[in-house]
Amino acid sequence: MRWYPQTNKLRCRESVSALADKLGSGNMADLASWIGMEARTALPAYYEGSPITVVPKPTEGADEMYLSVYDSSGSQVQKLMLENSNKPFEWGGLDDSGQPLPQETYTLTLELYSEGQQISSAPAEIYTRITKTRQNTGEAQVVLAGGVAVPTSSITTLREAR
Repeated sequence: MRWYPQTNKLRCRESVSALADKLGSGNMADLASWIGMEARTALPAYYEGSPITVVPKPTEGADEMYLSVYDSSGSQVQKLMLENSNKPFEWGGLDDSGQPLPQETYTLTLELYSEGQQISSAPAEIYTRITKTRQNTGEAQVVLAGGVAVPTSSITTLREAR
């Protein structure tokens, strides 16, 4: 495993999930070092008032990309047109009038279109802060901001918190 400070990302020959599988065998001290880092995962995000980094994955053939944001009741609270790019961007958590949305868990979905027809819809990958680690029936888990516990195998990348 190797740390690249210029990108604030952890890169390794092994995937993060493979490393997490090894950690699941009992070395919680290593997993505890993840506390305070940000995990990249395709799960709902807890908005605490600070921007959330979204990492889009456009599909070949898409000519438009949107970020749809849903609150915890499943209501769409925002739909933003994005640049059709894989460049990460910050979702500010502001409504269309520029006011902050309530602090809660939001589902961010990327919708891709070609010639006006939706061709894909998938959870957006986001970075969210790791607050705790734990073992649950032999499986290593992290607890993310907002209290959601997830298996370490759902994490694709780690980075230092911003």
